[in-house]
Amino acid sequence: MSSLALMFRPKNLDEICGQKAVKAAFLKFIATSKIPHSIFYGPAGCGKTSFARAVASGANYDFYEFD
Repeated sequence: MSSLALMFRPKNLDEICGQKAVKAAFLKFIATSKIPHSIFYGPAGCGKTSFARAVASGANYDFYEFD
Protein backbone atom coordinates (compact mmCIF):
# COMPACT_ATOMS: atom_id res chain seq x y z
CA MET A 1 0.00 0.00 0.00
CA SER A 2 1.35 3.43 -0.84
CA SER A 3 2.32 5.79 1.94
CA LEU A 4 -0.39 8.23 0.80
CA ALA A 5 -3.06 5.55 1.30
CA LEU A 6 -1.65 4.74 4.74
CA MET A 7 -1.57 8.41 5.66
CA PHE A 8 -5.28 8.82 4.92
CA ARG A 9 -6.45 5.45 6.32
CA PRO A 10 -9.36 5.92 8.77
CA LYS A 11 -8.18 5.80 12.38
CA ASN A 12 -11.57 5.33 14.08
CA LEU A 13 -15.16 4.43 13.23
CA ASP A 14 -16.17 8.08 12.86
CA GLU A 15 -13.87 8.32 9.84
CA ILE A 16 -15.36 5.22 8.12
CA CYS A 17 -17.70 6.05 5.23
CA GLY A 18 -20.59 3.83 4.17
CA GLN A 19 -21.83 0.57 5.73
CA LYS A 20 -24.01 2.49 8.20
CA ALA A 21 -25.76 -0.62 9.54
CA VAL A 22 -22.51 -2.50 10.13
CA LYS A 23 -20.90 0.55 11.68
CA ALA A 24 -23.89 1.09 14.01
CA ALA A 25 -23.81 -2.55 15.10
CA PHE A 26 -20.12 -2.39 15.93
CA LEU A 27 -20.57 0.88 17.82
CA LYS A 28 -23.16 -0.95 19.96
CA PHE A 29 -20.77 -3.87 20.46
CA ILE A 30 -18.01 -1.49 21.54
CA ALA A 31 -20.34 0.34 23.94
CA THR A 32 -21.29 -2.94 25.64
CA SER A 33 -17.73 -4.35 25.48
CA LYS A 34 -19.08 -7.46 23.77
CA ILE A 35 -17.44 -7.63 20.36
CA PRO A 36 -18.26 -10.92 18.62
CA HIS A 37 -15.84 -12.94 16.56
CA SER A 38 -16.09 -11.54 13.05
CA ILE A 39 -14.90 -12.36 9.56
CA PHE A 40 -14.68 -9.57 7.02
CA TYR A 41 -14.55 -10.61 3.39
CA GLY A 42 -14.47 -8.82 0.07
CA PRO A 43 -12.12 -7.81 -2.71
CA ALA A 44 -8.72 -6.31 -2.02
CA GLY A 45 -8.85 -2.64 -1.16
CA CYS A 46 -12.48 -2.46 0.03
CA GLY A 47 -11.56 -1.53 3.63
CA LYS A 48 -11.68 -4.79 5.59
CA THR A 49 -8.43 -4.17 7.46
CA SER A 50 -9.16 -0.47 7.95
CA PHE A 51 -12.55 -1.32 9.47
CA ALA A 52 -11.02 -3.95 11.77
CA ARG A 53 -8.34 -1.48 12.87
CA ALA A 54 -10.99 1.17 13.57
CA VAL A 55 -13.02 -1.28 15.68
CA ALA A 56 -9.92 -2.28 17.64
CA SER A 57 -9.06 1.38 18.18
CA GLY A 58 -12.59 2.18 19.38
CA ALA A 59 -12.49 -0.69 21.86
CA ASN A 60 -8.93 0.16 23.00
CA TYR A 61 -7.71 -3.25 21.83
CA ASP A 62 -4.37 -4.05 20.27
CA PHE A 63 -4.54 -4.92 16.58
CA TYR A 64 -2.37 -7.72 15.22
CA GLU A 65 -2.24 -8.44 11.51
CA PHE A 66 -1.14 -11.81 10.13
CA ASP A 67 -0.68 -12.60 6.46
